[in-house]
Amino acid sequence: MEIGTREEICYKFLLSFIICFTYSSMSDASCSLPQDLRNKVWEYSYTPVSDSSKKVINLDIKTTTLQNSVISLNFQGSTLDDWTCINSLHISNTTTVVVFKSDSTFSKGLYDDGYRLYLCMKLTRITADLYYFYLLSDVHTGISPEERAFESKDSNPMSSIVCQYTDSPPKIRTLRKQGTNDVLPNDASLCEPWDSACDVDDMCDPNPCQNNGTCVDLTDSFNCTCAPGWEDDNCTAVMTCDNPKIVPHTTIISSGNELDDTITFSCAVGYENISGDSVITCRSDGNWEGSPINCKPVTCPNPPVVSFATKSSQTGSTYLDKITYTCDKGYERTGGYLVRTCKEDKTWDGSPPVCSIVTCPNPPDVAFATISSQTGSNYNDSITYTCNIGYESTDGTLDRKCNENKLWDGTPPVCTIVTCPNPPDVAFATISSQTGSNYNDSITYTCDIGYESTDGTLDRKCNENKLWDGTPPVCTIVTCPNPPDVAFATISSQTGSNYNDSITYTCNIGYESTDGTLDRKCNENKLWDGTPPVCTIVTCPNPPDVAFATISSQTGSHYNDKITYTCNIDYENKDGTLVRKCKKNTITTILKRNSGPIIAGGLMSFGFLMIPIVFCCLLKGRSKEKHMDTSSHELSNSKEDEDYHVYDKPSETYQIYRD
Repeated sequence: MEIGTREEICYKFLLSFIICFTYSSMSDASCSLPQDLRNKVWEYSYTPVSDSSKKVINLDIKTTTLQNSVISLNFQGSTLDDWTCINSLHISNTTTVVVFKSDSTFSKGLYDDGYRLYLCMKLTRITADLYYFYLLSDVHTGISPEERAFESKDSNPMSSIVCQYTDSPPKIRTLRKQGTNDVLPNDASLCEPWDSACDVDDMCDPNPCQNNGTCVDLTDSFNCTCAPGWEDDNCTAVMTCDNPKIVPHTTIISSGNELDDTITFSCAVGYENISGDSVITCRSDGNWEGSPINCKPVTCPNPPVVSFATKSSQTGSTYLDKITYTCDKGYERTGGYLVRTCKEDKTWDGSPPVCSIVTCPNPPDVAFATISSQTGSNYNDSITYTCNIGYESTDGTLDRKCNENKLWDGTPPVCTIVTCPNPPDVAFATISSQTGSNYNDSITYTCDIGYESTDGTLDRKCNENKLWDGTPPVCTIVTCPNPPDVAFATISSQTGSNYNDSITYTCNIGYESTDGTLDRKCNENKLWDGTPPVCTIVTCPNPPDVAFATISSQTGSHYNDKITYTCNIDYENKDGTLVRKCKKNTITTILKRNSGPIIAGGLMSFGFLMIPIVFCCLLKGRSKEKHMDTSSHELSNSKEDEDYHVYDKPSETYQIYRD
């Protein structure tokens, strides 16, 4: 092959490209994107036409479309972001030119519509994860943002028109698969007649394929089609059968991979052959005769149902699959196996698990408490403690349940003796004794002196309900009974009938207290102190002798008794009282001479009173010399027929006067 200058080669290449596109009308069905690009999200790196800032965004490329694409252009309010590939040209095994058209149309006037935009891309494959491309149209300044795009009302414009530019060369753009880091080579560029990158060598001159192999030029590489019996890139190796694909779960015995060599397959332990050939043979066409065996794991029967257990996991029912049992809550394994494996003989290893209900230990004794009920000692059984009477639970748990961990839930209860509150103060009472404030302790109230309990409880006990039994005592002042009537006496004063009140008796006139108590006080024992007074009638002393008179009658010597005097013969009563009455009094008698007669007086004391008496006895027809006898009360006077007057005046001494 004759090689020309690089300008000529590049020119011929571009010319053939344009001719190919010129005589090919664009059709949606004729597009074929490179296989690597399809149905992937690519990291799209580019520099916008309108500025020099580099942008990196994600571009989702479907089989032949760009839907809701980040390549979004706007023409007077019409957004164009859905694109469909309508034509493609594979220039080499690394270079492809594709044309996309917008799915939407736009209008340039009232009656001028049906326009579309077209994008012409020249794609170059660096690796399966990295491409670079150029947009080959002129910059369209009527769209936003400005972009290299071609505008046409023709539904199938000629590629020669779409894929050309007259302004400055386009800028390179890259597509890198997400998550990769392949690097763009330094010589990546757009092929133009004056660029050295357009140099192309004929890779099949001279023919690199040996032993009559046929060379195919791939621009930057070649491909050899070897004659029968030869292989490798340059057809220098004798044809052999490829190593067969690895068959899972098999063992291989091989004699080689040349003509008539054989490979013998056998299933691994736990697997069995369900199809294919156990022995394959290498034939002259380089292929193995027969198909490899297909080894599948053996299958164990469905595992048995286990009482009080569930299958918590199972990887399957084939060889080496495992099944895991879990005993139900409150049960534990007491036999068998919780994990079983499917063996090569199609049975599960071990034996089914035995799950038995868990048992808690005997519940502990608790001070001052008894077990009032217990359903048992197995899982979910319960026990109830009851504090003794007078005790209460201050910590722990009275109702406990046997848990799946073989322990009783909660903590042992703590029973503490109950305490009653401080006893209340009681009016007119004091606490005379108290053993404490705990259960069964007692407290005793004592009413103050002069008070008695009329309600409530004097002796109270702390009960199990934390309350003192009974009710607070009520101490009421004591009351003495109505004072008794006393003969011959009256109550002259009384402050009341309660404790410390007093009463005073006064004997009636003519009576005097001869026993008992006139002033009495109500005591705390509800009795009046002392004894009832005794008022006895007063007694006058024996009546005095009266000169010249005798006692003619006397009823007695008590109060209001009477005594009668009678003057002797030849004597008459000139003054005083012949009939006298016993009184409670004091008498002073004054005797006074009146016109000569002698007046005799006397003083008599009767009990508590002095009763004045006057006896004036004048001797008829006789006159005596006046004289006074204070001891016998006798009167004498030598002068007769004189008149005498008696004046009674208590508390004075008596005298005798003579006119």
